[in-house]
Amino acid sequence: MATKKFTAHAQRVLNHNPNVEKCTESKIFFKEEFALKVCEALKNGEDPYQVFQDNGFSISSSCAVAHT
Repeated sequence: MATKKFTAHAQRVLNHNPNVEKCTESKIFFKEEFALKVCEALKNGEDPYQVFQDNGFSISSSCAVAHT
């Protein structure tokens, strides 16, 4: 299990993404519609990272932050 924590700034940014229900120091809770999009992409053999990027998330090896 990851031990990295989201900074207060990252939490604020992520909480402003319409696909995020809630972000805490240790977890992101996604809205059901977005979670279903990711599951559908996986089921169809699509790249789930692309779904995140297409929905306002910046994915990198060091952190993930939502674009506002």
